Amino acid sequence: MSNFVTSYATIDEIGEIKALDDLAFGDHHGISTEELENVITHGIIILLRDKGNGMLVGESQIVLSHFDGCSYFPKNLAFCYGTAIHPLFQGMGLGPILAEKQENIARDSEKDGMFATVRPENYPSIKMRLKKGFLIVEYLRDYYGLNPETDSRLGIIKEFS
Repeated sequence: MSNFVTSYATIDEIGEIKALDDLAFGDHHGISTEELENVITHGIIILLRDKGNGMLVGESQIVLSHFDGCSYFPKNLAFCYGTAIHPLFQGMGLGPILAEKQENIARDSEKDGMFATVRPENYPSIKMRLKKGFLIVEYLRDYYGLNPETDSRLGIIKEFS
């Protein structure tokens, strides 16, 4: 972590965040500019930058209140909306850093836990979230659309004790 620094995103950084998200997720469901604006309005986007050159290497979104199009999660939980790590930095342990920041925000916001969705084939993310105390609670076959091969997600929850 000593080579990286975190901060909270502003509206002015949405273009940079979207570019990273598109790069990290490729053909999978991408986030829109409108969704990013809603996340900043109803939560926080955590940025992870290289200390040396300021390059955005990761970002993670946490939603603290419902908005139109994002109300699937229980109101007493924070929703880990998404996390993207630049492909050149994947596998370096940066996801857990952002997950820890999400948890700190959820706890500081007096939430009872966190909810997230993960692509069923995204083993690294599932493994990391399970290590962080999440439990798989549901299979969402048509979360993003009618094609279960591209649109399904696992619903996972971490409850705080």
